[in-house]
Amino acid sequence: MLPLRPAAAAVAFAFALAAAPRPAAAQPVSFRLQNDVPAGHKPLLHLVGAERVSDILLAVDRDDGAHFEARHGGLRRGQKVTLAIGDGKAGRYHYSGKLSLTTSSGDPWAYDIAFDTVVRADLTLRYDAEHLDLPGKVLRFQMSRPAGKASVVVLAEDGSELGRGEAEYAREPPGTWLALPWTQDKAARVLMIKLRAAAADGLEAAVDLVPWSVDVEHQEVNFDTDSAVIRPGEAGKLDASYAKIVELARYAQRFIPVKLYVAGHTDTVGTPAHNRQLSLDRARAIAEYLRHKGLTMAIAYEGFGEEVPRVATPDGTDEPRNRRVDYVLGAAAMPPPFRGPYTAVPSAWKAVR
Repeated sequence: MLPLRPAAAAVAFAFALAAAPRPAAAQPVSFRLQNDVPAGHKPLLHLVGAERVSDILLAVDRDDGAHFEARHGGLRRGQKVTLAIGDGKAGRYHYSGKLSLTTSSGDPWAYDIAFDTVVRADLTLRYDAEHLDLPGKVLRFQMSRPAGKASVVVLAEDGSELGRGEAEYAREPPGTWLALPWTQDKAARVLMIKLRAAAADGLEAAVDLVPWSVDVEHQEVNFDTDSAVIRPGEAGKLDASYAKIVELARYAQRFIPVKLYVAGHTDTVGTPAHNRQLSLDRARAIAEYLRHKGLTMAIAYEGFGEEVPRVATPDGTDEPRNRRVDYVLGAAAMPPPFRGPYTAVPSAWKAVR
């Protein structure tokens, strides 16, 4: 599951104060409330002195029972000060209380106030490859806040636009898998899905998803029994694979960093532990050959032994189709593009330097 980073927080704006009316001339201060703020911030009360005042106290009660006070020693005429309200707790709240001070003539002055605030939590978008249906052209994702609406722009690996889609939601709760279909004008490999989403309260986030991956068709390298040494007569197969990898990555590398994954497999002859190590050694040998050949992209390798067979067989079966090494290209910034039975096998991909 990928927690993905929001593009922007909401912009604060003002204001909502309620009190018994007083003549403008009797106001020793003017004020403005900044009551809609992003996560990690507090609502603010901005004061400007209309005359010299002292002993400023803002005392308010929040509708969840919390009490807050903010003080300032005094203001000259035209001087400004900002008082923070509350504790930055995310949510919508109602405050009521009193702003009091002492005027330049020494008289006490008070103003009854009531206002609403919003401290918006961050909007996070979550996505995983299991919930992306590329053939069906549907992306499913989650919001961390009640859902409002979303849109996607889908790009091909040459950077051209493939399609667009948008959807509106009915305040589905956080964590709901939301379907976002798109229409596509032509058949092509998808490089990137640019997702833009808004929660029901208007907070927006954006993220670029890169589901691009390519299985590289190739001739299998034949190793001697229980060996990971590439025989000289097999090098031509790897040279052909190198050329194909470079060609397949050519377009995508203009837009994203690309990584090659080399995954080794065996049949079920031998112990699982021995086969896991043998497949790892063979995958490393191929990965290192491709690096020395001149492949400059990131390369990772792992061995899966007999745990992800192409053909299911009983233990101890000599099955050539299961003795293989897969080459898969994927976006370097995304998790390895291996799904299905791979997800049940612990793996730790190693990098070729």
